[in-house]
Amino acid sequence: MGDRCYFVVVVRTVDAQSETGRKILADYFGSGASAEENDMLREYVDYQMNWGGSSFLDTWKDAGFMCEGRQEGGDDYSASAFCSTGKDDGVRSFYEVTVGRHGGYVIDFDSEGNPYPDDVRAVKDFMRVRGEVQKEMEKGLLEQLADCADTTNKDET
Repeated sequence: MGDRCYFVVVVRTVDAQSETGRKILADYFGSGASAEENDMLREYVDYQMNWGGSSFLDTWKDAGFMCEGRQEGGDDYSASAFCSTGKDDGVRSFYEVTVGRHGGYVIDFDSEGNPYPDDVRAVKDFMRVRGEVQKEMEKGLLEQLADCADTTNKDET
């Protein structure tokens, strides 16, 4: 069975409704997966996700879909917040940071009370990318199509 924990992920409705998205969600959340949803976003919750949802996140990211969410800690890992850009352009597409039991981000300090720079950088990178992912996920279909047209026109010039 593995280690189990509370897991919540927010995905774009258009991704969830695609053939690939439906299959991935059914594999991890069951065929009757229910979700809180609006026109653009769906939130899926599993109260006992196996190994903190790492397999789901890898599969979702590899399919090129964006997501963001959080998980509680398990036996072998801490609680975390995560997001994925869904892009495979050679740049890192998945970001995850450790969070405290009641929110906030966890940053380790050395014996002199100085924060570890890598921890601070990871939190700042995560916050920046999560903001970009949230903004992109909240775009309507027409905005997404307009962005594609802008990219196509820029490539031709």
